[in-house]
This record gives sequence, structure tokens and C-alpha cells, in this order.
Amino acid sequence: MPLFSCLFRTAFFTIHGDVEQEERLLEDSRKTFEVCSGSKMATITGLETCMEFQFINASMVDSAPYFPLTGPFSFGLNVYKRDTHTSYKLLAKRTESKSMSVAQIAFHTPSSNVDRTVSFDLTMNYKQKEMEVSLVTPWKKVKFTGKQYKSVSTILGY
Repeated sequence: MPLFSCLFRTAFFTIHGDVEQEERLLEDSRKTFEVCSGSKMATITGLETCMEFQFINASMVDSAPYFPLTGPFSFGLNVYKRDTHTSYKLLAKRTESKSMSVAQIAFHTPSSNVDRTVSFDLTMNYKQKEMEVSLVTPWKKVKFTGKQYKSVSTILGY
């Protein structure tokens, strides 16, 4: 059962007196495309998104009108929950002072079967002239540190 679902569709009708009848028009040239986000996206977000699009391809029929008058079309979007998580937690924080600047972004899905905690931290210490950047994911952990030992004026000879 989808977590979210929407469907947009059109239909053509003829009315003769009190009788309303749906017209299928160029039904034999109906094209259908279906695509889903795949397992990689489901692992990262815990959700799978699927889309379906149907339309009448009348490009080879000389007497046919232009789209959307060629016949009915539809567009459907479904989002499926592929894990047991109960919510999404997102942290975005930035603090600034004369001596330090810190920026943090974190993403987490509590009660999940899959660990998808992702965090990015950037710390700049102005007094000690140090910088640290770290990225932590369930798949990789990366940390960069840097320190300025000489001022630009010393290097350029000012």
C-alpha cells in the first residue's frame, strides 16, 4: 500500500441526448512508461518512488490532432515506505562567534532496520587558525583537518 499516491488522468466523452459515452480514440497506439527509483534510493531514504505515464502516440497518423487531443493520458505517482522507520529527523545548525564558526547538518531515521545516519560538520577556529571538515555516513567516514602556520603576509614578504 502506498504511503502517498496521486493520479491525474483525462478522458474524452461524447454526449448524444441524455447518453454520455467515453471515447477511446486512438487506443491502439497507447504508450506506457513505468519507472521506479530503485533499491539504492530506497536504502538511502527508506522510500521508493514509482511513476507511470500513459499517452496516445499519434505522431505517425497524419489526420490525428496534436497532443493532448489525441486521446486520454494519465500520470500516476506512488511513494512506498520500504523500511520500518517512524519518522525523519533533520538537524541544521550554525553558530558563529569571534573565535569560532561551526556548521552542522545531520539526517536520521529512528526505528529503522537500516542505519542511514548521515552528518556533515564544519568547524573553523579563528584563534588557532584551524579548520576541520567531517562527513559520516553508514558507508564511509571522511575527515579533513587543516592549520595555517604562516600568515599570508609572511609568505609574500610583507
